[in-house]
Amino acid sequence: MIPIIEKINEILMQDVNRKFVKDLETNQWHSKRTINNQIEKIQQLYIENHLYSGDSIIIGLPNSYRFILFYLAALKSGITITSVNSQISKRELGTLLERHSYQAIILEDERSELLQSANQLLTTFTRIELNFDFFHGHFLVNLSENSKICVQGLTSSSNALLMYTSGTTGEPKAVGISYEQLLAAVDNISASHQLVREDITYVCLPLFHINAQVISLISTILTDGKLVIGKKFSASHFWGIIESERITWVSVAPAILTILLKKAKENQVINHSLRFIRSASAPLAPTIAHDFETKFKTIVIESYGMTEGASQLCVNPLPPERHILGSVGKPFGIELKVVDEYDIEQFPNQIGEIVVRGKSIIQQYQNNAASESFYNGWFYTGDSGYLNEDGYLFVVGRKKEMINRGGEKISPYEVENVILDHHYVDSVAVIPVKDDVVGQRAAAFVVLTSDIDQQLSEVKALLNQHCHTELSSFKCPELYFFVDELPVGPTGKVQRQKVIEKYLSKGASA
Repeated sequence: MIPIIEKINEILMQDVNRKFVKDLETNQWHSKRTINNQIEKIQQLYIENHLYSGDSIIIGLPNSYRFILFYLAALKSGITITSVNSQISKRELGTLLERHSYQAIILEDERSELLQSANQLLTTFTRIELNFDFFHGHFLVNLSENSKICVQGLTSSSNALLMYTSGTTGEPKAVGISYEQLLAAVDNISASHQLVREDITYVCLPLFHINAQVISLISTILTDGKLVIGKKFSASHFWGIIESERITWVSVAPAILTILLKKAKENQVINHSLRFIRSASAPLAPTIAHDFETKFKTIVIESYGMTEGASQLCVNPLPPERHILGSVGKPFGIELKVVDEYDIEQFPNQIGEIVVRGKSIIQQYQNNAASESFYNGWFYTGDSGYLNEDGYLFVVGRKKEMINRGGEKISPYEVENVILDHHYVDSVAVIPVKDDVVGQRAAAFVVLTSDIDQQLSEVKALLNQHCHTELSSFKCPELYFFVDELPVGPTGKVQRQKVIEKYLSKGASA
């Protein structure tokens, strides 16, 4: 049997009456016995609808207990999972169906309008109502035209997950994560976070994302911890859940930390059991991390990962080791180096491209796309950064997002962190703008806080002065755009290309 499936089975068969998963939407705990029985019913449903190992399925459900059941049933059945936003659009679903041969889709009943375009997306399909005794209101779309004649043999190198990169600098690439890579990632996460049976985690990031799936869900299951599932993050309920459910750790995005800080009351005291809060999915400003630790008396552990590595690559150590604010920590369970444009390894504190290799990291994209990203066993991440003398990694930006001003390289992350320090700023994105003289100039798109009583010209002067105090002159933004919002992805990561499309393409004025 595949080791990760064997481990899941072993965990679920131990202490079967133990409460294991709580769905906050229904306020109900579910025991291992119940979970196992319901997973077996879903596995039988898959078989009845000719879904076998080697097949591929799309799961389009929100964060919930039912997501976990369908997910684990597919994982244990050897069915490759592509998890998608439950609010996926018709166009996005169509793109997925064009890119890969899926045998089925699981949707909530409220998304039935997607089938109205079946003639465009699906030529031959069967809709199967899922009215289990434990929940209903879902259906499975069986894509009979894609049915396979024979069952494929399952091995550790078979794809457990088929996911797509965020496509921040180009077309999203298909990433097949094998059972072996998935288990290696979970082992790294469990060891680096010292996860144990007594841990209880709160899942508030979207489960269709690699972070929540591998770090929160699978790592907790395989260490026999408990899961509390929230449909989505809620600032007004977050600390109440942390306290009442005795949560010991939680994985979040920087946007969540920022929101919680802004919503905090001046004399608010939280009586929590947190060992740490883990931040990933986007850069975390050191000031936000510091203020959060000070305000809420808990450790913020920043990390670094990507879909191609089945989630985590680096993480800051837990006490008594030192965690460094502004760093994404040390490589854990993988090899990492920083190289220049000639593939020569850089000395400490020299910026270059981050390259990695290890058991959890893919060897190629599906259909051998972007093959230039893989060389001699190493994956070239496209991220720029440097290692300090103690082996802590600092990420300074995407290689393609670095701003080249007349030969001087500017890290958008560094400039953003400085601007975020100003109390007038709610959020910011720094991107390059073409220039005929120096090639590119830095432009700051700023969302201001709501308590400003000064003219924008005065605010701009204050921000400019602040940047020139904290940065070398060439790094300071030369253009400021004040906007109402910044487009972000599901984990709070600013989508820079969409900033350009939304504002610059429409002729925004500085």
